Amino acid sequence: MLTPVPDAFKSITAFVQRADELAVREPVVSYYCNFYAVKLAIDINASHQSPECQTYLLGMLDTLEAAKAALKDNEAITNDVVGYAHIENFALKIFNAADTEDVGRAGKASKKTAKSFLAASTFLEVLKVFGAVDESVEEKIRYGRFKAVDILKALKEGRQPTPGTGGEPADQSEVRPPSLHSKARARG
Repeated sequence: MLTPVPDAFKSITAFVQRADELAVREPVVSYYCNFYAVKLAIDINASHQSPECQTYLLGMLDTLEAAKAALKDNEAITNDVVGYAHIENFALKIFNAADTEDVGRAGKASKKTAKSFLAASTFLEVLKVFGAVDESVEEKIRYGRFKAVDILKALKEGRQPTPGTGGEPADQSEVRPPSLHSKARARG
């Protein structure tokens, strides 16, 4: 991270942290996390034009431009459909792994499972950098956040987390990811 995120930009912290975590291992995902963070920060900055926010935003823009230059030949950066598919695939791998651990281990979800659900939700939200996402993506974002909170709450209370859709509103039960390529076909 460039410098500590200003308080006014607190809502972008998760995206900046994920970008930093993946800068070497998954530079494309890191780029889009930073891109989405910048997009949100610009919107926030419109009402908080403090020198601290301006400086931080300019640093983020410099970082984003350097990453774009380094990835200039990567089709996931130069083609939105490929970029969307790349981020979606990455996010769904994490989501599916967390979901399998949660459901497959019959209530043996751990703090790691909760963190995975939260990370998947963050990466799925990054898809919004390409525009509005469909309802199935929104459902996965909500479900991932719900499961993360539900698991952590259960662990804090000393009980086994409820697997699958435990405690979730009935209208969101059994949220399963669609084909990894469905969005790419829809956008193509």
